[in-house]
Amino acid sequence: MGLREDILALAAYHGGGEMDLAGDEDLLGAYRMEGDDASEFLEAFADRFGVNLDGLLWYFHYNGDEPPPSRPRLYPVSPEGERLPTHAITLNDLVSAAEAGHWQFTYPAHEVRERFSAR
Repeated sequence: MGLREDILALAAYHGGGEMDLAGDEDLLGAYRMEGDDASEFLEAFADRFGVNLDGLLWYFHYNGDEPPPSRPRLYPVSPEGERLPTHAITLNDLVSAAEAGHWQFTYPAHEVRERFSAR
């Protein structure tokens, strides 16, 4: 099995099911991983492939809240205060990280804001 297939097998184990993804599709979304499921998958990915994920800023990629509400609680904003778009973690991103040994995504200048929910 090759690297791409190994990553997809790990995603299938953590997210359930079998998917045939092109390299630029939302891998976490395809396997319905958010919150702890996404974090556990990424930890297993880092361990399995020897990848340093210290540079990964999860709030740019997935909803890390548990259980996930419909909208993330934390989100990135530009220095001008505009909400920045998220970037799906793709198979290509994970292959690049595995080959380099560290997370490869370059983030824009930003700050993190918290959305408060009315209870």
